[in-house]
Amino acid sequence: MSQNFAIVRTPGKTINRGLRIFDRGEVDVDLAREQHEKFCRVLKDIGYNIVVWMSSNDGLPDSVFVEDPAVILGDTLVMTRLARPERRGEEKELEKELQMHFQNIQRITDPGLVEGGDVLVTDDTLYIGLSKRTDIVGINQLSRIAEPLGYNTKTIILPDDRLHLKGEVTYHPDTNTITTTPRLAPEFKNAQQRIIEIPVDDGLGRFGANCISKGNKIITTSECPMAEKILSGYGYEVFPVDLSEFNKIDGAMSCLAKFF
Repeated sequence: MSQNFAIVRTPGKTINRGLRIFDRGEVDVDLAREQHEKFCRVLKDIGYNIVVWMSSNDGLPDSVFVEDPAVILGDTLVMTRLARPERRGEEKELEKELQMHFQNIQRITDPGLVEGGDVLVTDDTLYIGLSKRTDIVGINQLSRIAEPLGYNTKTIILPDDRLHLKGEVTYHPDTNTITTTPRLAPEFKNAQQRIIEIPVDDGLGRFGANCISKGNKIITTSECPMAEKILSGYGYEVFPVDLSEFNKIDGAMSCLAKFF
């Protein structure tokens, strides 16, 4: 399940109008763009080929978060259905860029809701967060798509103060590892992967378990130095990046790229 390719999207001038659960301060648009460029450089440094770099769309303030409009299951691309009307339209734009890379395209249909940030895909299991953005109708649709492709599914109920499942958990296929917060760790007690717990707080360090790897190189959020310390102890070469402006609009690191 090794992934080599990434798709990203430049933040628009309206990113400061991005959706958020809590007010964590005004987004500095210029700084957000600088942070995004640095993040993309580090993606390349650890070995990803950015095959598509989409231009911004100021009419869709959250469209920098390319994780949410799709779920990738091997050769199958599943276009999701986003919960918030303000984000509708991101799906079509992302599908236009991704469709050439996949043999099969499926869709979550009305009234189902699924966002990619709620779907953790391992080699054999989909862990799907039941949240304000992903509902049981959408989960059932995605499960029916995934089953004939060889995936089991497990639903994880998220509290209302959490936006997406993957804000607290990431799968690292090259090392068959799941990084997770201690709060979610019990959900993976039967997983076949190595589990690494990363303690987080509800401040800037809240996305410490959300990180991106290629081989033994891993990108962490600089707002959670504990993640760097723990992952270094497991033998990873750690590349911290500052994504504080995206943190303000509930954007975890993996939200900023789609991998396949």
